[in-house]
Amino acid sequence: RKRLEIKLTQKNTQIARDERLIETLPEAEKMAFRKSMQNAIAEREEIQNLLGQIHDLRQFFEGNHVTAM
Repeated sequence: RKRLEIKLTQKNTQIARDERLIETLPEAEKMAFRKSMQNAIAEREEIQNLLGQIHDLRQFFEGNHVTAM
């Protein structure tokens, strides 16, 4: 979970940086940059989904008082 949270922070930083940079690029480079940014956004969504699943599993196991062996 911790690694995913770190990765999520990194993705958010990358996306914010890309959003700022895209405005400074020549038109010819913007298309490729947008594609890269779309990939980063998709990766961020996947990380968020995984973190949500981990949260749900923790809630389930804590609610059922199941302990790992």
